[in-house]
Amino acid sequence: MNAFLHVAIDQCIMGFVYVAIMMIVTGVVEGQWRELQEEFHDDYIDNVRALWIAALIGIGPMQLIAFRYLPLKWRCMAVNVLDVFEVMVMSTITHRNRELN
Repeated sequence: MNAFLHVAIDQCIMGFVYVAIMMIVTGVVEGQWRELQEEFHDDYIDNVRALWIAALIGIGPMQLIAFRYLPLKWRCMAVNVLDVFEVMVMSTITHRNRELN
């Protein structure tokens, strides 16, 4: 039950924070900070939904398995590898409607 709650809180609640941070940081780094307000208005909820779908399909169940069944010494590495995939998904959904100059 603890593993399920950890993953559920991570994906359901923190997903909003992760997507917002990704959109802001990449917008600033890519010099598109002027368009951030419009991008948030148009794409933020769609990006959160896409992250949730990715979490339901693959990332969430794998995290659940890692937290529930892996020994503590392997858990950190497994979750870090999964986080790489999560960041790839977030980057893809953040950039799908963004035009690069």
